[in-house]
Amino acid sequence: MLAATGLLAWLSFPHFGEVAVWKSGSTVYLWSAVPVALFLLPYNLSLAKGEPALGRWWLLPMFLLGIIAGWSVENLAVTVVWLTAGISWYLRRHGAMAAWMPAGWFGALLGLIGLVAAPGNFVRYDEQGSGKGILKHIGNQFAGNGEMLLYILPLILLLLCAWRVFKMVLAERKGCRVEREQVSLSRGQWALLGIIALLVVSYFNGSFVAWTVRDVLYAVVMVPLGLTKQKTIDHFDNLFKGFDEMAVYWLTIFFVYALVKKHLGLSSAVIAMLNEKVKAREVWEAFTSVRYAGCLLVLALLNNMVMLGAPTFPARVTFSSVAMIIIATVAILREQQIREYFAAHARKVLGAGAVGLAAFTLSAAVLVTYTMRQENDMRIAIVQEAAAKGEPIAYMEPIQMKNRALRHVFFVDFDNGVTKNGLCKYYGIEDIKVNMENASLR
Repeated sequence: MLAATGLLAWLSFPHFGEVAVWKSGSTVYLWSAVPVALFLLPYNLSLAKGEPALGRWWLLPMFLLGIIAGWSVENLAVTVVWLTAGISWYLRRHGAMAAWMPAGWFGALLGLIGLVAAPGNFVRYDEQGSGKGILKHIGNQFAGNGEMLLYILPLILLLLCAWRVFKMVLAERKGCRVEREQVSLSRGQWALLGIIALLVVSYFNGSFVAWTVRDVLYAVVMVPLGLTKQKTIDHFDNLFKGFDEMAVYWLTIFFVYALVKKHLGLSSAVIAMLNEKVKAREVWEAFTSVRYAGCLLVLALLNNMVMLGAPTFPARVTFSSVAMIIIATVAILREQQIREYFAAHARKVLGAGAVGLAAFTLSAAVLVTYTMRQENDMRIAIVQEAAAKGEPIAYMEPIQMKNRALRHVFFVDFDNGVTKNGLCKYYGIEDIKVNMENASLR
């Protein structure tokens, strides 16, 4: 379970390099979520036990920890306030509320007020949200949630398989039997496996597949349509800079999903039979873990809905929502029936798929990180040389590599607002300019 949780976190957190590795981003998202998780744990345990998980003397510590949890990230802080209020109210109705529960909620509320009332929030909103109407805010929801869905595809497919296994368990209790056939790879699946292998080789050798596809599409589609403006070509090129890695990722996930379905006996006929014999309500009522996971999935969506009030909604802000979805998935995977079915019929396929995806993404991340370290050292040397010569401006070529290994590595060029200002102040120069033309003149 720990290994599965780690792999799901590695694959499913949007923009992993920004939210879990980069110092500024991980401070905002990853490390602010740690006290939130610690704060919510006693509430979760109290729900499970039906009685307070902590004693009376925890009133003050929970109040103080609640302030920290509420002063975290806007959407997560709002969710924490509503969640602790709801749990406290629910346990009070069942005679199991302790004084530390409303105290923790009140602390979280004070933390949220402090977070929202911070002067920087108003400055940022004036800069980013000025003139944006409600339609723009709604549009942000589609963009943020849509990108999140691309990253949590492994979670979605795992939950879908588990849901059908739950139905299979209930169908067998009613006397229905599922016959499983001998599983072997079809010619199409062998061909798909070969394509995945080719794309992996391409990725580590200059992405020759991506550039070949780009050139063919350019000659066959773009030129006849007259789409040859430089700006259009640049956007078209950017589309293919991550083509190989995304193709490997998506094709591998769907390849493994198709095999898992076969090994579990989930043919189209069986799925139709399960939908007829077992209703969703029966699954919901039969398994506590399903109800727990369902509540977490709803909570994750509501957590994203909080961002309706924000001027922007980048995918990295879905970090806490994805954490909830990972928890929901692991809760389902820990269910005895799911473990037994997966272990008996799909262990090898899931294991091979997990190892393959982990090996590819980790190798890609190491390669990109190593390359970026070399690029970084070269640019620091240029800045140091300019400072030593008393030149006011350091000129450098742009970073050519745009591949970020499925966003597991985060980097930006040296002319961004944060890096440039800090380096200029540290080395005593006026400016850093990243421009091919200026670099060649120099």
